[in-house]
Amino acid sequence: MPFELGLDIGCRVFSLGLLSQKRCLILETEQYDYQKALSDLSNSDIKRHQDEPEEVIRQLRNWLVEVGIEGLPSGTVIWDEFNEFMADFYQKREAEGFRDKDLQMMPVPEYVGFIEDWVR
Repeated sequence: MPFELGLDIGCRVFSLGLLSQKRCLILETEQYDYQKALSDLSNSDIKRHQDEPEEVIRQLRNWLVEVGIEGLPSGTVIWDEFNEFMADFYQKREAEGFRDKDLQMMPVPEYVGFIEDWVR
């Protein structure tokens, strides 16, 4: 991802328009792990998640608050709701005859449709 991140930061630094306001969240497994490949990021606020999905959610939620999004539920609430969604998704799809392999290769529009129905 160093190339893509460099493009993103370059857009922000050298743009005169809306791109100059871009914000990006950089996540890493272990603290300072990025320095192995990207020493130029030493002044960036990089969030650590230790390969824990729940921590990824918490870090993302907290970053969204830091950039000005208000009223978000806690990371724990988001994580719990995600797990509730996933359990419901697997249970309903399994009842429809889907198996793990089917679910892993499900077309994105079908998955998004399930999400939209579930949120309603």
